[in-house]
Amino acid sequence: MRLQQTTLLRAERRETFLEYLGEFENSWAFLQASWGNRPVTSTQGDVLIDPAAIAKEAVLRQHDIWSAYQKVALVAGEECRRIALELNHMIYKATYHREDIDQTLFDYLAPSQEAFLAAARRELRLDLDG
Repeated sequence: MRLQQTTLLRAERRETFLEYLGEFENSWAFLQASWGNRPVTSTQGDVLIDPAAIAKEAVLRQHDIWSAYQKVALVAGEECRRIALELNHMIYKATYHREDIDQTLFDYLAPSQEAFLAAARRELRLDLDG
């Protein structure tokens, strides 16, 4: 019975981590566009030109990633929760306070994303190196 519970919890964590990473990638794609690297699109794929529509999309993306974070906070260990929270704050800053960031979006986000992936692998007990 205990093994079954552990297996179910691990599967739930895995799905939660994947959902969070999906929302993180959606936010990153939105940021790449809003930082001028390509057209800004809605989650439905519509190109957004109107500043009010872009601002609304930013709010929706923030909501989505914070919602995904809440799921991580519910099932993950302390390290994954802490890093995911840090990533959410970084996404927020990149969305609303870009002028405070003095590096590329990739250089700003990638190290924390890698830290989350490493923590998630440890929590899921995945040994990808051996």
